[in-house]
Amino acid sequence: MKIDKRVERNTKSVLALKDFLEEIAGAPVLFTEQTALIEALKSQGKTAMISDADRKISGASLGTVKRIAKATFQDGFSTLDALRMNALEAIVTQISHKERSNKVTKVGLQKRVTELEQIIMSKNEDMLCLTLVIEKSLSQGRNYAIRSDKPFVIELCKKEQRELRIMLSITKTKPVIKDIEIVS
Repeated sequence: MKIDKRVERNTKSVLALKDFLEEIAGAPVLFTEQTALIEALKSQGKTAMISDADRKISGASLGTVKRIAKATFQDGFSTLDALRMNALEAIVTQISHKERSNKVTKVGLQKRVTELEQIIMSKNEDMLCLTLVIEKSLSQGRNYAIRSDKPFVIELCKKEQRELRIMLSITKTKPVIKDIEIVS
């Protein structure tokens, strides 16, 4: 069976586009200055129209690229679309790293303060979640000990929970956990 030359050329182009998107995601620093490419990656249709003779990529309609991708890749066009989004995200992340605070100017220092405040807020949220997890675990352990109806298990639970509370009290930031007494 003879394959149409146009289909063969488009298939090679789609494969080259896939390789190009992987290259972008792997080394985004090389593409941060290419504004036309960045704009093209923001849209499926514009990505399909990318042309690069050196990379043997010829632009095609989105429908053509979808049809070829469906026949070429196991997941069809979603493979290319995921690579497109990864490439765009990698470039945007690389650009944002370049624009970080420089600590030399007043504006740079203010930017750094804002960045650090966001990091602190995020860490505080994480700590609150972990505190809630610990509190729930202690409560569950206490409930299991009580349900066992075995005095030695209840005493062991009290002892071990006391040790955990002591460990938590050593930390610089005080956890929210309250001392809960086990009632038998």
